[in-house]
Amino acid sequence: MKVNIVSRDKRFSIVNEKLNDLGISSRIADLNKIDPCDALILSPANELSDDELRSLLANVPTTTTILSGNAERIKKYTECNVIDYTDDEDFLVENARITAESTISYLHTLTNESVKGKRILVCGYGRIGKRLCEILYSLGAKVYVYTRRRHMRESISYDGYKTLTLDASSRIDIILNTTPSVIFEKELIDNIPDTTYIVELASAPGGFACTERVNFANGLPGKILPISGAKAMAGAICGILFSIRKDMDE
Repeated sequence: MKVNIVSRDKRFSIVNEKLNDLGISSRIADLNKIDPCDALILSPANELSDDELRSLLANVPTTTTILSGNAERIKKYTECNVIDYTDDEDFLVENARITAESTISYLHTLTNESVKGKRILVCGYGRIGKRLCEILYSLGAKVYVYTRRRHMRESISYDGYKTLTLDASSRIDIILNTTPSVIFEKELIDNIPDTTYIVELASAPGGFACTERVNFANGLPGKILPISGAKAMAGAICGILFSIRKDMDE
């Protein structure tokens, strides 16, 4: 089985090594020089521009399977079978853990302070938001949660955190957004004190209508814990490739 990887994400050097160790002929290819292959791997974040994707995929035979995050975007440019490896549940759980852990390191660098005693609002209570709350609380932060989902509020209270409306975010030291849709309109942002750190963790379009004050912290696993992030990706990718190879052998 032959695999090409096209990504600027540094984690893929480790993923590539792992694939070759497992007997899969893998290489990191230049955007304009991919070899004939059974599978093409792209990054979870799809950092390639629309023009780059269009140019790359125009030369990929429809018999090639594409593994990528944000599969719906990739499908706009190809007739190939596209599999989103970021839908793998084990990957999602592990990536959430690594993202949350990386966020703590990021906050230490951003603020030059411990999170202990800080009033921190976590927006969104999905996998990443929930894991963030657990770690922040264990480190002594005062954790508040905002969620648009009413049925989650009872669970949040049961887990030991207080819910907060966005109108009350003016009393917060750090805002961490994990919700990939705009929940902070400009008027809300204008009412947040200049001393409050605003951090974006979600993918586009993010949670903020106005981004002048926002600290973008997307893709932290690849920047802060690349080895751990690569292992999580490799696990999900290998499972899919082994299934493809089995079908090829039958």
